[in-house]
Amino acid sequence: MRFFYLDPGLQDDVGRYANYCRYIVGELRTRGVETLVFAPLWVDPAQRSELGAIPHFRVYTYVGTDGDPVCAWLTGFETFARLTCEDLSGLPATEPSDIVYMSLARPVQLMALVEWRRARPPADRRDGSSRYRIGGRAHLGWSSGESARPSE
Repeated sequence: MRFFYLDPGLQDDVGRYANYCRYIVGELRTRGVETLVFAPLWVDPAQRSELGAIPHFRVYTYVGTDGDPVCAWLTGFETFARLTCEDLSGLPATEPSDIVYMSLARPVQLMALVEWRRARPPADRRDGSSRYRIGGRAHLGWSSGESARPSE
């Protein structure tokens, strides 16, 4: 089993993002679980060293708009969700026993996760495939590849 810790908000040593990652990843590694940490491209070198954070995401968790003069919130949402989905597609392939965890998913990240999961081959979307968690609460699993089924 591998644990994929995804956090587009993990950029430095300050605040909850660094602490969540430090505690969760530290405990998993202590128990011998292979843990991969994916952070924004600009993650602080100290976080790379301490947490083994891999610079990966192009879009920050709290990105606002893309500056479009007519409807920046909507065009930004579409653009940033697409970019994040592309980044998710660049992750190593998951196995059925893997857990994919995103520390916090705002609308952009949630849309990207759903689209990334939907684009997976049907064999990867069946029950029993990799588990996907958002902050420990949401489970993105498809029974038939068509409908989302939340669980606690």
